[in-house]
Amino acid sequence: MRLFVYIRRMEITINGKSHPLFFSMNAIEKIMEANKMTDFAALGEAQNPAESLKFARICAFYGIKAGYKKQGKKCPYETAEDLGDDVQNFTELTAAMEGFSESVSGFFQVSPAEVKAESL
Repeated sequence: MRLFVYIRRMEITINGKSHPLFFSMNAIEKIMEANKMTDFAALGEAQNPAESLKFARICAFYGIKAGYKKQGKKCPYETAEDLGDDVQNFTELTAAMEGFSESVSGFFQVSPAEVKAESL
């Protein structure tokens, strides 16, 4: 059984500027490492405010960085802290958190063709 990659392109607006948002396998891995995640069990669970802020900022940073890389362009943010300096409101990061969750779910889906072939 092979996993198929379900990664859709998205956009996020930070401080009035639109940025590409893309969650590749590498971006997902970096987000997990930066947030010290060993699995996805904690997704959707309540976090304390500091953890929520960090998680959202990290998701946005690596998603934006991967989005620019996919476009062959340089990311305007060197670090997640640089991005954090540009965020005006926490709601700007919602697209990144939702995109990460959707991408993680989709990334581990088995393709319908593979399921059908295995059932024969």
